[in-house]
Amino acid sequence: MKKLLSGVGRAFFPFRNPKRMVGWDQLQESFNSFVRDPAKEVLGRRNKKTKTTETFEQAVTRLNISEEDLSARKKTFFRTALFFVVMAVALFIYTVDLLFSGLLLATFIALVLVVIALALAFREHFWYTQMQQRRLGITFNEWTGYTFRGNKR
Repeated sequence: MKKLLSGVGRAFFPFRNPKRMVGWDQLQESFNSFVRDPAKEVLGRRNKKTKTTETFEQAVTRLNISEEDLSARKKTFFRTALFFVVMAVALFIYTVDLLFSGLLLATFIALVLVVIALALAFREHFWYTQMQQRRLGITFNEWTGYTFRGNKR
């Protein structure tokens, strides 16, 4: 009888291993692959060994891109970045409205959408900045210098 009750207890009370119950290993693996590793790649300091060996001009030659194509791509990246910034501002205004309406879950979801729109804007503007500066593999600090402080190459 005791053996039967212990089996029933395991079926109805899985709280004996809370990490397994919530899938902690899968959550940690997902966090590492989607958040921590890309953040390290973008924000981390680079060693001299990990710098890109291919220059911008070599990449343009290898991909057979003309100057007209380059300027068209720069315009596209810049316009897409502006579109995402406008979407983020509109979503932020909507998020504030949801907050004052007392809809907290909807506010949280809208705030997540604002962060996603800003991340996409950053990505597009980062690519635009690399094309404008004619350099591959710039760091986050270099991007902020070119974008906000007006540093030139």
